[in-house]
Amino acid sequence: MKKIKLLIFILIGLFSSLIIADGSLEYGMHAFQKENYATAFRLWIPLAETGNAIAQYNIGVMYYEGYGIQQNYDKAAE
Repeated sequence: MKKIKLLIFILIGLFSSLIIADGSLEYGMHAFQKENYATAFRLWIPLAETGNAIAQYNIGVMYYEGYGIQQNYDKAAE
């Protein structure tokens, strides 16, 4: 189940690079794939705060699974 979620997460990130012109989402995905979770989080937070659904989902997955941050189901649900 965890591998399926990660695969979905990666696919969303790859396809989202076609949508986001500034590349922050794509750069975040590359950082995530290299297990540089702090960089991915830093790149996605501003996008998530401006309403980017893909960035919001990615941040939620990071909180849900505890990738680079303390696992927090409440924040994941936000």
